[in-house]
Amino acid sequence: MKFSEIASRLNSVGVPFFTVGWIPKKADVAIAKKVIRFLEDRRMLFNACACEDPGHCALSAIEIRKFMTDELSEVTEGSDLYKHLAAIRSACRSFLDNTPASGQDLDFQDRYSMQTLQFFMSLGELRATVGHHVALMAVKWEIDVEKDLAQVLPKA
Repeated sequence: MKFSEIASRLNSVGVPFFTVGWIPKKADVAIAKKVIRFLEDRRMLFNACACEDPGHCALSAIEIRKFMTDELSEVTEGSDLYKHLAAIRSACRSFLDNTPASGQDLDFQDRYSMQTLQFFMSLGELRATVGHHVALMAVKWEIDVEKDLAQVLPKA
């Protein structure tokens, strides 16, 4: 058991006449695992692009962004995990900024329209960013990644 995991279980230390207490942060490994498990269920990250509905992708990106924000409150600011979660959140924000809000303006019948191309480029950028950070978290904290999400991990 690592020190950080032991420390996360303690909430006070006492000696005669003196006690120090604190509310510990969850161990980074537990949060990283929770984040990866959450992302494994976000099909917008790995489903065939032709199957994606822009409106559903926007909603999923909003859910991912909110989840990352919630988890950031449990992580030490400036830590490696904090940087990974913040980068994923930023990628979601960028995706949402660069695609039509509702997806209603996209005409997938015209695969060569500028808006359709922008949507797929933004989706690809989001997938690449998430894949990069998931790979780094998986290696650092020795976490297995399900095969669907593993599709967006960087190639060897």
